[in-house]
Amino acid sequence: MLQQAASICQKMALHPETLLPDDGDMLDYMLSWFSGNNMIKEAYALYLAANEKRKRNPNWSLQVDMLLPTTMIRVLCSEKETVHLALEMLTDINIPEEVEQWEKGSKLSLCLLVVEALCWFKDFDAAKQLIFKMIADGPLPPPSTAVFNVIITAYVKAGEIGQAFEMLMLSESIGLSTSHVLTCGFSRSDGMKETRKILEEAKNKDSKLFIALLYHTLIVGYFKQLKYEKALKLLTQMKDFSVFCTNLDEYHKLIHSLRLKAMDRKIEREQLEELEPIDREMAEEQLYEMGYVDSSMAEEQLEEMNLNIRASV
Repeated sequence: MLQQAASICQKMALHPETLLPDDGDMLDYMLSWFSGNNMIKEAYALYLAANEKRKRNPNWSLQVDMLLPTTMIRVLCSEKETVHLALEMLTDINIPEEVEQWEKGSKLSLCLLVVEALCWFKDFDAAKQLIFKMIADGPLPPPSTAVFNVIITAYVKAGEIGQAFEMLMLSESIGLSTSHVLTCGFSRSDGMKETRKILEEAKNKDSKLFIALLYHTLIVGYFKQLKYEKALKLLTQMKDFSVFCTNLDEYHKLIHSLRLKAMDRKIEREQLEELEPIDREMAEEQLYEMGYVDSSMAEEQLEEMNLNIRASV
């Protein structure tokens, strides 16, 4: 193995035109080996050398042309100190000619990988700027729902609720739906408090959809916390604020129905204490299954209501 690696390095240095397509697999292995031994800079130096030499090599295959940048970006994304080099590889002005040879899905997966790495290292500004570049006309593909989900989730975990909503509205503006990420992440009490603050600020701005989504996010959050009374109060506020009229009564019936089901399950659990141990175990399993079905149906209904809100605003 070492002999093969030495042979390839010698070819690159002295006779790059003699590199064969099969040598690409060994180059890829060498990049991974450097990475596994915490030698990221050495891996990048090897990639730059190989990338320069391949320009004078007619034997360089399309597979190798795609393999090496893909591996290198993954390697660079593994360290905070080098993730910006991966970002440069995506956005550098000299990259487009190479990028054009990649399939759209491959380019998008690499962009997603870099966004994930930037968010992991909490460099949210760089991740957001990359998304802006993906939206703008250029060599990079437009962002997918998965890309937005990554940065929205990262903002939520970091407590940057306002930034999360900014990304939500950006995704909405290009025809993507990502609000379910918010409803999953804001069920914590601190996220709910922050969302209420943003809602009060949003009421001073002319954005009916934004306000409606904030209300819906809070309602779903209270549903997850089993605080149905607060969810119903929010529905009243929505009506008073004239956020939307279509399906408001249906929304109210849904929340009221969920509350009644929760009360029924609570009573049924209390009655379990009167049963014999064997019967109680069976009844508990049945209640668990019924509760799971109720929860799944409720989430589907709430998501349907979310779509109705979008259509009516």
